[in-house]
Amino acid sequence: GCSNTGKSQILLQFCIDVTIPKECRGNSGKAIFIDTDGSFSPDRLHSMATAMIQHVQKLNQKKNQSIPSLTVENILQRISVQRTLDKVQLIAVLDSLIFQFQHNNINTPDNITLLVIDSISSHFRLPYSNPQILSALASRLTTLANYGLAIVFSNQLTTSPNLGLIPALGISWSHVPDTRILLTRHHQHDHSSLSFNKLDSSKFNTINILRLASLLKGGSAPPGSCVPFIIDHRGIRDVTSSPSFSTTTSIATHPPPPKESLRR
Repeated sequence: GCSNTGKSQILLQFCIDVTIPKECRGNSGKAIFIDTDGSFSPDRLHSMATAMIQHVQKLNQKKNQSIPSLTVENILQRISVQRTLDKVQLIAVLDSLIFQFQHNNINTPDNITLLVIDSISSHFRLPYSNPQILSALASRLTTLANYGLAIVFSNQLTTSPNLGLIPALGISWSHVPDTRILLTRHHQHDHSSLSFNKLDSSKFNTINILRLASLLKGGSAPPGSCVPFIIDHRGIRDVTSSPSFSTTTSIATHPPPPKESLRR
């Protein structure tokens, strides 16, 4: 997706959600967040973790259940953040993970289940003259996925003179992920930019922007399927609670531009 479409926010939400305890029908997993461009926000992660805990506790109150281990500290301890400054460091981190899976038997229910890279293209800007390194990167991601690790990465969009907007790593990289999702924003001229009066706009400055996640490849839904969402102080949220928005708007007929890459 382009800038400010919610790529990093969704990746942070994935890291939070994968830590939800099994008692709450979660995964009780751990996540590794690889920050390649220095945009990781610990304050944002903390606020999203707080919102998740409040949501889960509200659901558990209806069942008269209490989970003492569900705290912000425990959630954040299950998310490891690593900053990489170049492609060598990125591949070294992946090699270290592969070594752990091969030799330390960490593939257990209470260990790492999610790897996030934000973004995959930060260290590989086009024009790129060494496709062997990209191939080595793809090979390592495939190896980790074969161990049962869920891998999700964001990709930027760049402009091509002949093709318009394309993935930053080129068309060939679009064949690497099993699933690709495009994130877009709806603006005023789309008649879909909304104001959500029920939310406190002072807490997060993008809640009045409608975003779409469009399936480009993979998954059980047909290509072109779209899901609207918003971003507020709690994190990623759907729009079903807003009476001012109807999901039958011309979303299904609005053709998505290229391309946001996610891998699992």
